[in-house]
Amino acid sequence: MKKLYIGNLSYNTTEDTIVAFLASVLPEGTDATTVITKVELIPGETTPNKGFGFAEIADDAIAETMIQQLDGQEVDGRPLRINEARPKTDRPRTGGGYNGGGASRGGYNGGGSSSSYGGGNRRSY
Repeated sequence: MKKLYIGNLSYNTTEDTIVAFLASVLPEGTDATTVITKVELIPGETTPNKGFGFAEIADDAIAETMIQQLDGQEVDGRPLRINEARPKTDRPRTGGGYNGGGASRGGYNGGGSSSSYGGGNRRSY
């Protein structure tokens, strides 16, 4: 079984659209539900998806065919990136942004200043 990364999705693309797209390269008479075991689009906070997702393919040879034939093909007006998914790695969380920051990082509501709007390395005299 291979897990495929599918990127550069339109925010309006659905899981059903991806299943049909992947199934387009299956050999004649192959049941898509037995080969494409799972499709998951990663949901966005304000959009239906974040622009990427994953598909689990039961047959490694078919997964390779999908990568070779479908990478760069257009779905919903966007050329998709399809490749074998890499294992998720633990990345250290970095500061910054809203309520983040830490000393001298700036950002809204955090960042080493007595001001509530961040500000970085402000000095009091």
